[in-house]
Amino acid sequence: MASKANDQPSPADVVIEPADLRFEVSLSRASIQHLALRNLACGRPVAFKIKTTNPKRYLVRPNAGIVWAEGAATVSVQVGVQKALPQPGDPKSRDKFQVRPRIA
Repeated sequence: MASKANDQPSPADVVIEPADLRFEVSLSRASIQHLALRNLACGRPVAFKIKTTNPKRYLVRPNAGIVWAEGAATVSVQVGVQKALPQPGDPKSRDKFQVRPRIA
C-alpha cells in the first residue's frame, strides 16, 4: 500500500486549465464551461475527483475519473437556468470548485 505522501502528485505533474471558471448566467439557457486536466510528468495514471461548494447548482461531468500518464481529460461544468439573476456580491457568485488529484 502506498503512503499518503506518495498518493498526491506534485502541482507540476497535474495542470488544470483554466484556473477560474466564469459563467454567463441566464434566465433562458444553461451555461457550460470546460476544465482541461493534463497529467504531464507523473509517469503514472492520476485519479481525480471534483467537488463544489454548491453541488445542487452545478452539473459536473465526469465528476471523477482517471487521467492516464501524459494524457488529458476534459470536464464539463454546467450551471442551469436561473430563476433570478444574482446580485453583485451575492454569495452564490463566489461558489468554489476543488479538484483532488491522487496517484492511481
